[in-house]
Amino acid sequence: MPSNAATNKKRLLLPETMARAGWDFLARRDDVAGVPYMPGLPSREFHALLGDVDAVALSTTPFGALDLAAGPRLQVVGRLGDRRGAQPSERARRRA
Repeated sequence: MPSNAATNKKRLLLPETMARAGWDFLARRDDVAGVPYMPGLPSREFHALLGDVDAVALSTTPFGALDLAAGPRLQVVGRLGDRRGAQPSERARRRA
């Protein structure tokens, strides 16, 4: 990795239920850090986590305007298992 990888390290909010292979893959990288959350977490706790991450991958967790507003650093919102992947939502496009 380039020497600036540590300064550009992205924090990814990921469901604890993500496959072990995904967590293992992240552990081998020095440019990202996985932050686990439990799907179904109460909104207040989920919003607190969103405030300090660059991306979020969702599984069964709904995501709306209030969630987007709670994540001022969010660059990507994706859904695990969704073929549309990390395409920006209409809300995210309007915010950009």
